[in-house]
Amino acid sequence: MRGLKIRVSTRLHIPFIEALGASAVMQSGTVLHQNLATGVVDGAAISATGIVAYRLHEPAAYLTTWLPLSGLVFALLMNRDSYEDLEARERRWVDQVAGAALSEAGGAAFERTTEEGMQLARGGGVEIIDLPASERRRFEEAIAEAYEAGLSRPAGEMATGEVLELFRGS
Repeated sequence: MRGLKIRVSTRLHIPFIEALGASAVMQSGTVLHQNLATGVVDGAAISATGIVAYRLHEPAAYLTTWLPLSGLVFALLMNRDSYEDLEARERRWVDQVAGAALSEAGGAAFERTTEEGMQLARGGGVEIIDLPASERRRFEEAIAEAYEAGLSRPAGEMATGEVLELFRGS
């Protein structure tokens, strides 16, 4: 990836992209379509859901299905004071939906949108590149130092790696 300009959405991805030899360019998804079409960036580190959200199948020529990044975790959070300011019946409504079922529904929606993005890419003539295991290993080796550093990064009173283990159910 040496010499390429790759769009990232968060500074957390910068060490990974740079470890692969590319230059990381932080920018909003709202400008990604135009910047990919005009060559401001050469590519984007984004999930296939971004294909749907930003119509990336239009300017894209290639899609690589596997890229080892930081394992961002998505969470739906509510301010404690806002929750406590709700009426009792409103808190019950939040409590009824804010559990495993909401998390599972979010995961299912992510999977559906990922598949929709892949279908848009295929239908739009985007060449799909599935990295073979040997190339995946090369990528993993290149980012190993950045990955380990990311796992030890503080996340509140825990390290990022400990938080990821909680999300994995370990």
